[in-house]
Amino acid sequence: MVSNSKIPIQQAATQLSLHGNLTITGSATATATGNLEIEGNLNINSGASFETGAFIQQVKGDIVCDGAFMATTGSSLTMNGSVAQSIEGTTPTVAFRDLTITNSNGVTLFNHITTKDITISAGGSILTVLSGKSLSATGPTAINTVQGLVLKSDENGTASFIDNG
Repeated sequence: MVSNSKIPIQQAATQLSLHGNLTITGSATATATGNLEIEGNLNINSGASFETGAFIQQVKGDIVCDGAFMATTGSSLTMNGSVAQSIEGTTPTVAFRDLTITNSNGVTLFNHITTKDITISAGGSILTVLSGKSLSATGPTAINTVQGLVLKSDENGTASFIDNG
């Protein structure tokens, strides 16, 4: 857990693997200084922030963003868990740089998401956008599996996908 400070997440020349959750609280800003693999959840609490640096982040759990997710040019985020994952929290819109979904159990969006590039990998990977939420991409979109992008609709609204790439 990172709390109330500006902390660089430093590592050796290879990828840093966290075998649990990364929780950033208080007014802390955590900044990646290399590739990062989180085997648990990434929790960014209200008032806190996570800066990606120009690196690759892999999250095998959920992302709960109540603070700020600051994606740097050259960064990418892969959701590659082995169970169903979600992106949620109170931040109205979460902005990623390059988003890749590699999870056949699915990733569900509970927020509005913007990203430059989006890739839904082959092998049955699924990204579900809940009703009333949106996914917007400004760069290349690659959906490499049948029914890889699911847009939900119900009495509360309809999900949307805006491809500006």
